[in-house]
Amino acid sequence: MIRTADANVRFKTKTQAASDMIKRALEEDRLPRGTVLADVFYGRSGEFRNGIRADGPECIVGVHSDALVPIGTSDGGIEPIRVDKIANGMERGRFGWFTWREGSKEPLRSSLLSRE
Repeated sequence: MIRTADANVRFKTKTQAASDMIKRALEEDRLPRGTVLADVFYGRSGEFRNGIRADGPECIVGVHSDALVPIGTSDGGIEPIRVDKIANGMERGRFGWFTWREGSKEPLRSSLLSRE
């Protein structure tokens, strides 16, 4: 049995803990408003993505090609579609490089697909 000094400590997954930390930092104004960037580990968690969106900041996350994302339909509904189907149906020029900060040797950047 594991004992903690605080009886209110509860188990949280990595994505739950990260979401809670971001939310708490935003509430306490310790985090500048901006874009939350997350790798595919966090991107595969709908709970994490939805939690970040609900808190207000823009969210850019990595996802696997078989991830389902909600897309609006012409009749006003929502349809889940695989990311690879979206990417395969878009023009090559829609992909671009996004630099999120300067690294110690070079800018840190990734290739992203823009739907806008």
